[in-house]
Amino acid sequence: MEKLFLIPLFAVILLSGCTTTQPTPTTTTSASTTETITQTTTQAASTTTSAQSASVFIQNFAFSPNTVTVSTGSTVAWKNQDSVSHTITSDSGNEINSGSVAPGQTFSHTFTQPGTYTYHCAIHPSMHGTIVV
Repeated sequence: MEKLFLIPLFAVILLSGCTTTQPTPTTTTSASTTETITQTTTQAASTTTSAQSASVFIQNFAFSPNTVTVSTGSTVAWKNQDSVSHTITSDSGNEINSGSVAPGQTFSHTFTQPGTYTYHCAIHPSMHGTIVV
């Protein structure tokens, strides 16, 4: 008799810490049938970040995320995680000009004017990124 009592008690203890979240079903009724529809929302991963400050990682010869959105007055920091030096250089104008950023080093820039700033690595011209302020 003890063994029969312990199995349900063990199951209650084991399951007491588990929680699940399920979508809320929506029921619709027509003249001849009742149909239950379950709605779920999936949010896709984004390459855009929005914040007062943001980080861009330089790795595998790419800027990640490729596009960053920040508020006016925000600071963006680029962290070089590659094994070679890179630059963060404005495509036009001179808004962003890091010079050479060695492996493991960080370059930061504060954006004081709204706009879209495109940039590249002057050493590796195939690397591109965008900051939207």
